[in-house]
Amino acid sequence: MTMLTLQIEDTRTGLVENRTLGDWLEHVSAGVSIGSAEDCTVRLVAQGIASHHARYYGLSNHRFLDVLDEDAEVHFLTQSVRRGVSKRVDYLPFTIGPYTLRFGEK
Repeated sequence: MTMLTLQIEDTRTGLVENRTLGDWLEHVSAGVSIGSAEDCTVRLVAQGIASHHARYYGLSNHRFLDVLDEDAEVHFLTQSVRRGVSKRVDYLPFTIGPYTLRFGEK
């Protein structure tokens, strides 16, 4: 069974946390919610993180990120995206608040 993994780096401290979220197909199909709300799959609490900030999911052979909340913003190497944008991310890193996230599989 392939598992969905997530690496979270706190850019303030440099600490890195590696998580195994569970069955890859289940999580990528249903989507992984990211935000400060308790019902999010990945809960991140810090200034600048909206309650339901983003959703990571799969379509075809690619992985996408939707920015959800009105005041939410996600940063990539060369651009920032806001609500209403679906960004193809596959397994590229992105930053939400002070955290850099990178999904993977094992």
